[in-house]
Amino acid sequence: MQEILKERLYSYLVDNRVDLFLDLQHKGGLKEYLNSSVSAIAPQIREMQESGEPDLYIEEYCMDELTRKLRPSPFLYLYRVLEEEFEKDFYRMREDGILTYELINILGCCRDIFDRNAFSEETEEDRYLRYEITGAVGDYLSGS
Repeated sequence: MQEILKERLYSYLVDNRVDLFLDLQHKGGLKEYLNSSVSAIAPQIREMQESGEPDLYIEEYCMDELTRKLRPSPFLYLYRVLEEEFEKDFYRMREDGILTYELINILGCCRDIFDRNAFSEETEEDRYLRYEITGAVGDYLSGS
């Protein structure tokens, strides 16, 4: 079960938090992150297995727990903003094969905005956050 969860968490990072994935990989801490994250919920896994919960339910519950602090994804938020508000730039970057690279750079420029607005599932739809992020993306794209 723990190996399955590590694989699923790995896939989640690649699909949803590529910024964190690349940072962990760059620092050589990806394996440690996966191991420690899954180890932290090992007691819950054992408890659910002992109570006879189906494996599929356990996996889903554990993935929800493992990804709770990772949601929502600032990377995917920026992806949507770029695609919706800066469509030409988005498709140009995607065709040039630099979209992920540029999104990670934009994320670096927007990190303070996300932090200042306490980016979370509750604030993700805040229109003022969207305005601020859109402005920062526009500044980045114009080279300001």
